[in-house]
Order: sequence, then structure tokens, then C-alpha cells
Amino acid sequence: MAGLKEHKRIIGDTWLPLNAIISVNGNPLDITDLPIKFVMENQAGNEILPETDTGIVKQPTKDFTVDTQTGLLHCNDHGVQEGDRIVLSSEDTLPDGLSEDVRYYAKCVTQDNFALSLRPDLPEVVISDEGLGTHSFEIVGFVQFSFPDDVVDVAGEYPAWFVIVTGGKRETFPNDEDGITVIVAERGATAS
Repeated sequence: MAGLKEHKRIIGDTWLPLNAIISVNGNPLDITDLPIKFVMENQAGNEILPETDTGIVKQPTKDFTVDTQTGLLHCNDHGVQEGDRIVLSSEDTLPDGLSEDVRYYAKCVTQDNFALSLRPDLPEVVISDEGLGTHSFEIVGFVQFSFPDDVVDVAGEYPAWFVIVTGGKRETFPNDEDGITVIVAERGATAS
């Protein structure tokens, strides 16, 4: 799993969703059709949030437009990070220079805009028109878990994992015994 090792919350505050990229050997996994669950334990290894698929969102699509002057894709608060793998689709025709059968890399990312490249070490793709129809993108491997409000209100550190079971094989992400550390802290306390 790329990058995520901990998630923090202050007791009494609303849980923020936990976002992650599911990857294998550094490559984001297309999880569109995979059954994904989330599980969280206490330090003794007992489940305090049994495996659940409630609250899971996998690779959601978001609409975008193109600024042909800058070559950037525009989507308010898109959530894309530098280096994310992006796939595109269109109800009609994608802008010239873009294709539906390519996994692009996100580059030059700002809150509302980003460019695409065929590889991280190559320049951005040149986009010469706006295309036709509504266009959308998804971040390959992106998964979000929204915690139930009543999951835990006791200060502590709780290991958690995303779980995929296919063909009788159970895999956890991250694939280690530590998981993602979910830190719940008292207000005013310093979470380590």
C-alpha cells in the first residue's frame, strides 16, 4: 500500500475518511471488481471493528474538464496526488492526446488541477482540444473507508487493514502485521 501508515482522530471529533492506494509491489491494483473490506483491532489483537464492506468506496469516478491553454485537467478538490495512476473515460470523445486504454501518471498537481504523463520521467501529455461530452477519471487502486461514528472513543493506537479475499486467498493491505495505525487521542493530548 502506498504511503499510508497512520490515521489520526481526536475523541469527540467526527471521523475523517481513511484514504489509501492499494498496491502490489509498488503498482496500484485495479480494485474495481474486487471485494474489499476493512478491519480494525485493539492492541491485544481482538477485532473492535469486524471485517466490513460498509463504508468502502473503491476507485470513484470524478468528472473533469480540460484547459487547452495550460494542458491541465480541472476538477475541484479532486484528491489526486503526485504520481497517482489515472485512467480516463468519456461519454463521447476524450480530448485529443488522451486515451481510455492508458494508465497515466499524475504530475503538476494542485488542489483543482493536474497534468498527465505516460511515465513519471516523461513530459506532460499535450492536450490540444476539449473533446466532446462529459469526461471522467479514476485513481487506480484508490479506496476510502468511512468510519462508523461509534467505532471507538477510547484513546489508543489501533492496527487496521484493508482486506481482499479472492479464490479463497485472503490478503491484507498493508501486507504486514502492523497495518495502518489508527490513533485516537484525547483533546489537547499530543498524538505520537
